[in-house]
Amino acid sequence: MVIVGTSGYYYREWRGRVYPKGLPPSRWLEFYSQHLNGLEVNSTFYRPPSESSVKKLSKYPLYYSLKLCKEITHRRSLKEELLTPFFKAKEVLGEKLTTLLAQFPPSFKPNKAEFLIKLFEVFREKGITITVELRNPDWEGKLKELKESKIPVACISFPEKLKWLKKCVKTREITYLRLHGKGELYRGSYREELPKIAEWIKKSPSEKKLIFFNNTLGEAFEDARELLKLLS
Repeated sequence: MVIVGTSGYYYREWRGRVYPKGLPPSRWLEFYSQHLNGLEVNSTFYRPPSESSVKKLSKYPLYYSLKLCKEITHRRSLKEELLTPFFKAKEVLGEKLTTLLAQFPPSFKPNKAEFLIKLFEVFREKGITITVELRNPDWEGKLKELKESKIPVACISFPEKLKWLKKCVKTREITYLRLHGKGELYRGSYREELPKIAEWIKKSPSEKKLIFFNNTLGEAFEDARELLKLLS
């Protein structure tokens, strides 16, 4: 299964370029779902998903990755009121929820590995896979251990000046690719690299291959559409 989309869809900058002029924002996700088959949900990073928002997502023919809220990833809290909404989202979305994304900050270092393992286990008990994005390059020495624990680590493309972790972990279940922008975060286009990216994805043995473009101030939607064409 190959899932291609963008990181979020509700951008005013896309009005008139991605979304036709005159199309009301209430129909933007409907339009989006006619062109791509996946969506990385950003809003859940700021607050856990509400029941009404998850039910809305369930209406569309999309596969989702929901980003865990920053209370979990940045403050390392596993309070029930933070976890339960994500458990319920899985109940509503079923197979449409492919994974949850735990995006950790660069300050999250390998000495916090115990929390990461615990987080993964908490969700695995509910039948939910966590994919982690680790930005601190010190994690490179821990990747073998994470692979043995079957924890997928997102492969990320980013401006070189950020010096984030360059390596990743593909598991039998998941390969996860996030493209954060060319030159500057959230900007630019991956158009020239798309054929190479497509070949890289085809060679991955994972059951689920998720690719999300986060160059949303650039050509994320256009890049995602072109990649989906190349893969199909």
